[in-house]
Amino acid sequence: MLFVRTTSVRIPLAFLLSVLLSTSCLFPFNKDAKLRLAVFPLAVQGLSPQEASRIRSSLADALERSDRFSMMSDATMNAVVKELGLSNLEGCTLPACLSLLGSQLSVQRVVHGTVEKQDSGIRIHVRLIDVADAKVLYEKTIAHPGSTELLISNQIPMLSDEIAATTIEEGGNTRWYLIGGAVLAVGTAIYLISKNLGSDKRENRFVEAPPNPPPPPGN
Repeated sequence: MLFVRTTSVRIPLAFLLSVLLSTSCLFPFNKDAKLRLAVFPLAVQGLSPQEASRIRSSLADALERSDRFSMMSDATMNAVVKELGLSNLEGCTLPACLSLLGSQLSVQRVVHGTVEKQDSGIRIHVRLIDVADAKVLYEKTIAHPGSTELLISNQIPMLSDEIAATTIEEGGNTRWYLIGGAVLAVGTAIYLISKNLGSDKRENRFVEAPPNPPPPPGN
């Protein structure tokens, strides 16, 4: 005689499905979100403070028009700097220093640069710093063979466009990282669902009964 023993394992698929559906909401990405940006005063060599201020203001205005940033106004920056007891922002040139100042101002990105008068024209160097990790996201030096007015009209718009494009590219990379992570999570969830659907099948195991005992002696 054979005995049949049946076992069944049921996995809460509703829970796995809820995990699957929620993966797309874990890391929402808003491509239109504006980054908080501060444009620090430029370090100056050979130019008047008025000329340097015009160049910086032109760059800040162009970045604001790009619609990629939420700009910190000069009035707000000056008030925070005064309240914190900071001074000589032009002398803060290292990424770590710029990152620290940016965190004090509660911004996400910082633009800093130097502008220098040369015999052949004006040399400008600009950097975009990520406040979170002091990473240099963008850096460019331009030797402009012309006046301050031509620098403002010809070179500043290009610098602004390139900085804004760097920000867009950065956001696009972040989006693809998130999509890749979501795809991996979805694939893992599907694998678990498939595996547990297979384990939901009833498993039949046949166990042979012990043999009949021998008859008593004398029968």
